Amino acid sequence: MTCSSPHIVHKTELNQPAIFSQRCIACQNSNTRAECTIQPAKGMLLSQNCIDCHMPSLTSKAIFLQVGNAFKSSADSVRTNRVAIYAE
Repeated sequence: MTCSSPHIVHKTELNQPAIFSQRCIACQNSNTRAECTIQPAKGMLLSQNCIDCHMPSLTSKAIFLQVGNAFKSSADSVRTNRVAIYAE
């Protein structure tokens, strides 16, 4: 799998998790015939957003932001590019 597997490189697809979820599901079903066994959060459909579970935004250990107060910084959240099953 490369960066262009889930992405159409020359097209902006930001903030559209359903598009990526459909690509994940299509590839997974054709290659492994497996289905996701993770229970989605209440009100969430896996077909609309499997990204938040399998590629969550995690607190960065390298990127910090200073907003409003020059003496205080906080870690930024960055979406992981590793597709996996993450512990709660």
